[in-house]
Amino acid sequence: MMNLTERFPSQIQELHSSLLPFDGTTHANDFYEDIYPRMITPLGPESIFPDMFSGEFFLACGTRPFFFHDIYNAGDCSNFVAMVTSLFSPSLMVEAQKIFPDIIRRFGFMPGVMNRGPKDDRAFTLDYSQMTWGPFGYWDQFAWSRDRAYLASFSDATATWAKWWLENRDRNNDGWIEAGVNDCKPSTPEFRAEMSKRFPEPGKSCPEYWDYTGVQNEQASAMNLMIFEIPWDDSPVHLRGRSRNLRFDPKTKSAAIHYIESQLYISLLCGYTAAAMRLRGKHQEAEFFTHHAERLKTLVRDHCWSEQTGFYHDRDIATGRLDTEVKHLGAFVAMFMGLPTVEQARRMVNHLTNPDEFWTAYPAPTISRDSADYHPTHYWSGRAWPPTNFFVLKALLNYGYFDVADEFLRRWMRLMQTCIDRKPDTESTDSALDGNIDARRSFAGGAKWIVPENWHPETGAVIGSGGTSWGGLWLPAVVYRHFWPVGEYHVLLRSGGEFRFRWSDRWDVQIQDCTAQINGRSYTLESDTTFLLNETTDEIIPLEPGLADPVQLGFGTQTSTTSPL
Repeated sequence: MMNLTERFPSQIQELHSSLLPFDGTTHANDFYEDIYPRMITPLGPESIFPDMFSGEFFLACGTRPFFFHDIYNAGDCSNFVAMVTSLFSPSLMVEAQKIFPDIIRRFGFMPGVMNRGPKDDRAFTLDYSQMTWGPFGYWDQFAWSRDRAYLASFSDATATWAKWWLENRDRNNDGWIEAGVNDCKPSTPEFRAEMSKRFPEPGKSCPEYWDYTGVQNEQASAMNLMIFEIPWDDSPVHLRGRSRNLRFDPKTKSAAIHYIESQLYISLLCGYTAAAMRLRGKHQEAEFFTHHAERLKTLVRDHCWSEQTGFYHDRDIATGRLDTEVKHLGAFVAMFMGLPTVEQARRMVNHLTNPDEFWTAYPAPTISRDSADYHPTHYWSGRAWPPTNFFVLKALLNYGYFDVADEFLRRWMRLMQTCIDRKPDTESTDSALDGNIDARRSFAGGAKWIVPENWHPETGAVIGSGGTSWGGLWLPAVVYRHFWPVGEYHVLLRSGGEFRFRWSDRWDVQIQDCTAQINGRSYTLESDTTFLLNETTDEIIPLEPGLADPVQLGFGTQTSTTSPL
């Protein structure tokens, strides 16, 4: 295994925040040195993967010895893993991301997963596309790296993929994106009988669950495969939570529900591509993707808000009825993208901070505690997850709820403290895979850290894999609260608390309440307000609530070092 820290040294020289219950500098770099060597997965002729790749390795979505090591899942690897990696070493992120355009160039879309073993296309799940976790992180990868060659290669791939979604996942021509499968066929009577016997529960909610299979994978229900394109894959075993009443339409090979994030994630994909194309001077392409980014956002804004509940909800395709019986954290994707009015955002935050809904000791459950299907140990029907937490944090800061964001972070960071202070049981080497034993007890092959895939929102018990790399989202979450790069020449600044950050030779940041110092220059900040600083002109401006996230700012309108963002 390569000497990672010598070849790709951490750029984090100093990190302190009043929101961290532990020393940020020590534990950030300790996390990097402990976890990242376990994520490095070689490519090339001697590897266990096909030989089609231009890079020498990728960063897996899990860490050895846990289950997800040596699996390439673009939603994890090319989004969360890459964003966290950008804070440590942009050059490592760029090298690991070479796999992304390689795969899309081969297939024209991003297959669901690349598994270890086969050296040909059988390594890829080709029945569905990866519903990547909202490509909000693509903006950030470029902002940390400022690598134009990477931007060109990566955005050419996202352009191909975005067009694939637009052309292949609106089969009923209603303008919405519907999760689905690339093709399906009727299953055999033997398959239906065997699967119904082995897995009786899905059929209770959906009698036709086993009636169709994939074409590439004839041993899998087409509905089951479709579920992996849904933002949260809670349903392969139990049709519950936000996927209660889910159906599969064999004519369109698609889901019968309009999921909020299905629209918004593809909007984010199109928005990133538009911004990148503008930055590259490709204005006609930028116009195309901007149109679709705005169109998909508008569908959610105009059709998924319930004035009765004060929340966004998924939508039944046939009737247009909103599923107001369940509130889920996917609604906060709409909020960090700036869709709600200020009053609507206030109502959403009231739900978030209600202890009977989302405000738990270790937030936040993926569906509210007053939902009929809520259970704190069920996969996407109760457990808390780092990615949905990150979306909530972005939403709060976008609308100026700094105090709520700070308490949210404190609770999240207390959970991370327990992952640092864990006392492993040397007899529990496989407990992290069990799902019933707290993974913090696992003896993980010498790993000091446990990075939680998800946890019990009331007790903090790590009940999913303890070695999933998106557990590292605690690091960008804390940095994002105070400071964040946007594009090539701008940064976001937010007042409140104490923050110290030295990164490479590019940034020396210190924030004390309403005073900020950036590379020796001083600025006065207002409370509960996000400011945008132009590093080349020294201009600093306040941003309006709902317009204070990199997703709104983009980066593609800047064509020189002195032009406005």
